[in-house]
Amino acid sequence: MNSSKCMNCTCTGVSIVWRCSHAGSFVIDLKMISRKRQVLYILFFISAVSIFYNSNHVFHHSPYNVAPYSLVKSLHLTLELPRNTTSRRVIVQSYIKHLQSQLARRVHQQYQPVPFELLEKIYRSRRRRARDICRVRRAGKMKADKLQRQISILKKPKLFYCAVPKAGSTFWRRVFVAVKRRKSGISSPFLFSYSDFITKKYALDIKLTKSNRAKDLQKIVKSSFKFIFTRDPYHRLFSTYIDKMYAPNSVFWEYTAKRAIKKVRSNGRYYTGCGADITFVELVKYLNTLHPNNYNEHLMPATGNCDVCGVDYDVIGKMETFSSDAMYILNKTGLLGKQIVFYDMRTEHKIDYIIDAVVRGFRLKHVRRSAWINCVSTHAGYQRIWRQIQIAGLIEKTRDYPLTSAGSEAITVTEYINMALEAHRHSSGLSMLNKKEAYLQAYAQLSPRDLEAIREKYLDDFYTFGYPDRPTELFDRANNSQQDNVFDYFDLLTEQ
Repeated sequence: MNSSKCMNCTCTGVSIVWRCSHAGSFVIDLKMISRKRQVLYILFFISAVSIFYNSNHVFHHSPYNVAPYSLVKSLHLTLELPRNTTSRRVIVQSYIKHLQSQLARRVHQQYQPVPFELLEKIYRSRRRRARDICRVRRAGKMKADKLQRQISILKKPKLFYCAVPKAGSTFWRRVFVAVKRRKSGISSPFLFSYSDFITKKYALDIKLTKSNRAKDLQKIVKSSFKFIFTRDPYHRLFSTYIDKMYAPNSVFWEYTAKRAIKKVRSNGRYYTGCGADITFVELVKYLNTLHPNNYNEHLMPATGNCDVCGVDYDVIGKMETFSSDAMYILNKTGLLGKQIVFYDMRTEHKIDYIIDAVVRGFRLKHVRRSAWINCVSTHAGYQRIWRQIQIAGLIEKTRDYPLTSAGSEAITVTEYINMALEAHRHSSGLSMLNKKEAYLQAYAQLSPRDLEAIREKYLDDFYTFGYPDRPTELFDRANNSQQDNVFDYFDLLTEQ
């Protein structure tokens, strides 16, 4: 079916009608089928509408549409910056401004109103599901002290956002900084580096009194547009492992990886390493020994991070429908196209991910008290950054890290970014399969017992947000066995 021509879908109390200009109408009469099947058809209808609008109605490019990878191949992504350029802010702004200036000439993105009515049905369904689960859990009182660590608030427009790490939190914190600093003339959240919003002074725009924090926060909640973004717990756990422990990050190696290895590895009590060799299996085994309330915030269930039962969020967004959910929120609050501007959000995000992965890795190499260079060699660390970008689906898995050990020692941060951007530009759309392959490869290494145990740790998230807790791709081991001679995404764990 050509989805671009299927533009008219309606759902009434007695029937579902899907009209396509080239294929007539498809009608499901709900009166003629059982109650159970009515529910199934309605759920299917809502999912189809969500996917359709996420792929066709969020962006409108004029004067012509450009396929994502043909667009990337037409761009000049590299920059010749001075070799001594190390400022994260300078690097991010230089590359993103360069990218956006090209996108403005090639794409000329215009914003269409998001189909509010259809999306709002989906959001009402998500809120209703969360409330139903909360009634079963008998949880409803807002935990002000815990919630305050995760929230960002705006006065104009009145926005209340609770951040779930590894579920779009960096993007939304950048949006809040861009709105707060609108006098600077910068309207793209991608132009802000991590250092622009890491300090707490940009988290809250309103002071909460210590003596009456819960009541003050409740007033803000009642008068604000509230939203949260969630993610399938299995994918969020895997993403945290890749970006925080497989990629060179001695902070997580020290505070999470070392503890995990010492607790779950057979000879762990004699372990003297720094955690750089932690496997995904060991991380999961370690989490299975803890209560989720004791997890790092990047691993804690979203229901524990953001008090979903205590706050009735207007929008529960999902990473799986991020574009449509984000555009709805920005449209609804009057920010899109005015205080927040994109030319091609997907392309800007991909380039930003590459830049951030490289800059973060280089910065943490010599960071005070927790430099990863004390754990692995420069060459091994830079190989891991390359593999991190490959697993993200932005560089083909067959494109090997191109430098020798001597080359790694000599390369600068901007030279590495240029090298990675060129590899991305010459990669095909098939590289997006890397993420799914690596994800399945990691979970295939878990025993059925460990997989079942980690499922139970995130049950509240699965039920509250409507994610399948037993996806066939992970739990049906008989039909999902790994093939011989597959690409090993985790072979770098032995490289020191």
